[in-house]
Amino acid sequence: MKYKYIGKDFKRVDALPKLTGKAKFLADIQLPHMYYGVFIRAKNAHAEIVDVDIKEAEAIQGVKAIVLGRDFPKNYGHLIKDRPIFAFDKVRYYGEALGGIVARDEETAYLAVDKIKVTYKPLPVITHPKEALERKDVIIREVSSSSEMIYRPIKGTNIYHYDVIKKGDIEEGFKKADLILENEFEIASMSHVQIEPHGAIALWDESGTLTVWSSTQAPFTVRYFLADIFGLPLNKVRVIAYYVGGGFGGKSDVGIEPMVALMAKSVPGHPVKVVLSREEAFHGSFLRGNFWGKVKTGVTKDGKIVAEKVEFAMGSGGSGEFAGTVVDGAFKSSVGPYEVENIDTVGYGVYTNLPPTGAFRGYGHPEVHWMIERQRDIIARELGMDPAEFRKKNMLRPGSINAIGQKIETHNGNLEKCLDLVLKELSWPNNIGYIDKKKKKAYGKGFALLQKSPVMPTNAASSAILKLNDDGTVNLTIGTQEIGQGIDTALTQIAAEALGISPEMIKLVPYRDTDTYPYEWQTVASRGVWSVGNAILMAAEEVKQKMRKVAKDVFGVSEEQIIVEEGLIYPKGEKDKALSYKDLAIGYTFPQGNAIGGPIIGSGYFIPKDLFNPDPETGQGDSAAEWTFGAQGVELEVDLITGKVNILKAVTAIDAGTIINPENARGQVVGAMAMALSMAQREALVISKDGKIRNDGLTDYKISTVRDIPFEYKVFFVETEEETGPYGARSLAEHGMVGMAPAFANALYNALGVEFFKLPITFEDIALAIDEKKIV
Repeated sequence: MKYKYIGKDFKRVDALPKLTGKAKFLADIQLPHMYYGVFIRAKNAHAEIVDVDIKEAEAIQGVKAIVLGRDFPKNYGHLIKDRPIFAFDKVRYYGEALGGIVARDEETAYLAVDKIKVTYKPLPVITHPKEALERKDVIIREVSSSSEMIYRPIKGTNIYHYDVIKKGDIEEGFKKADLILENEFEIASMSHVQIEPHGAIALWDESGTLTVWSSTQAPFTVRYFLADIFGLPLNKVRVIAYYVGGGFGGKSDVGIEPMVALMAKSVPGHPVKVVLSREEAFHGSFLRGNFWGKVKTGVTKDGKIVAEKVEFAMGSGGSGEFAGTVVDGAFKSSVGPYEVENIDTVGYGVYTNLPPTGAFRGYGHPEVHWMIERQRDIIARELGMDPAEFRKKNMLRPGSINAIGQKIETHNGNLEKCLDLVLKELSWPNNIGYIDKKKKKAYGKGFALLQKSPVMPTNAASSAILKLNDDGTVNLTIGTQEIGQGIDTALTQIAAEALGISPEMIKLVPYRDTDTYPYEWQTVASRGVWSVGNAILMAAEEVKQKMRKVAKDVFGVSEEQIIVEEGLIYPKGEKDKALSYKDLAIGYTFPQGNAIGGPIIGSGYFIPKDLFNPDPETGQGDSAAEWTFGAQGVELEVDLITGKVNILKAVTAIDAGTIINPENARGQVVGAMAMALSMAQREALVISKDGKIRNDGLTDYKISTVRDIPFEYKVFFVETEEETGPYGARSLAEHGMVGMAPAFANALYNALGVEFFKLPITFEDIALAIDEKKIV
């Protein structure tokens, strides 16, 4: 047996408090002398703010303060300063906050909001990324390049950032092609729909210290931005995060915290609490932006891709600070997991008159895979090739050079094996599509490949602390956030394996506090096990090293002769003399009473090695720390009368390296598949011409329920050990999202012979296509 605690199913460490209702979330927090806040939201998607009349609202008894954007006319941002706390010059999307009302209770605050009178000067509205890319007469936000800016805006346009890949010679590549095929693709705007809406509490004390409680995935990022906005040193800002009721990326960016902090600044000594309503979670927090893209592919008649030109635009709403890095994630995978000699990619982040967008499970990878994996099937059919054979001819393997110039190594994973597992499960190529006219049903199978790397800065650091208690138990302290993904359990298992003790002997406190917990960049990018796991290994080694230093004097041998394993410390070959961890936890006391050593605490950190920014002109370079590869498949049934689809089987094979907790890992993949298929079939924000979200609630914004999910899930893990990961583990959690939508659309084509280029593909879309094609 290679490992004792790695690769085993252990009960989740957060299961009991969540099942018993004792887990504390932001909404559960009650503090003395607390006031409540409500935001004043724009009723126009794009307009100059002429006047905000607050006289009637101020007169209402119980209103403690009204804060407006004009009181703090400042944009903030790290990558591009384009995000106001409250709108002060103009509003750029329907529902943008112009200010906030602080009152003794929510009812009074809402009453005051109704008394606010705002005068606007309306401006033209743009909601589609392609229109935003093309129009020069309507500029949603004026930005210019500066030395302080990391993004690359183009003056006089709605483009605030762009990325390029230039590999080989694209024109020469197309000259070698026997077939050139071009298609356009789209994806609608979507919402994360976390079960817990966003919330925050802010308190300024008499010393000028700001404390914020937040339902955030990134406490240290929130701290950084608050300190920057209010001109405070970091030790004057404290961020506390309790349990988080789902994130999916939507709580990794800085959202309502600066607003609540500014409101609380007007009533020092009183905490101010804001919890968004479900409707506000749609237009008052981050979304997944709408997407437009175009792919032009050149192939030889024997199926070799010789050139690919990709252009895409991601709608980023009224500010791009937290959306441009999604463009960064997408462009690296703009041709998918394939070796293409000649590539020309340009990806744009564009302003639109919709709520700001940011991280969303998959972080740009599902969007580009939607294009590429549809394009691959279409090309294979044009060539008369099996789409599996076509992919195998072009897929990345050890020795291949990917789109950004990195050489793929064996430890990066086995993509072909993943594909073979999916093909076998689908019984491919048997019965890949047919119509049963008696039953009035159509059946189809489809698949897609996937790749994903963590999207993060080159200095994205993690840290961990292990503290030995008097009885030999251990406290593990980390900064990464448990958001339902099971990270606390997996990291407990890694610590247990490293220390050689049972996971039950390790306590991981579920809450995070920037004052007392070690630093963590963010809980995003599916990097927790990989990054924090490495930090824990370093901390565990320090704990063992400190015990060796004490034990050598206890046993009178050299440090090299001391063995530390399975909770015991002893000289090599003399296990019968072993001491337990508790004997050294706070120092060792000899029989005579003299003591040596002291309390044992180990700290560890991890930062990616040899990670660089891409070349700005070519996109080439080691800008991806590691890659996870996989394949996904769908088998479905279509009702030819109603267009309703039943997913008979959803399959994922993924090479995520060593799997720390198989049951937990499978849950992550299954959850991602279910989420991806929900978005592929039904999820879309309905936007009116004047920029209002018409379905800002769960009555009209449809997500899959238990009745809609696949009849059967199949998950296969191919465990090629990642040489940079703890015990060979690599990223996993988001990847089940990446290839499901194109696999679904490819299966629909095989069932119906109809190509779909836009997501979602609703039952109505399918029924109309069936009618137009006269299938029944």
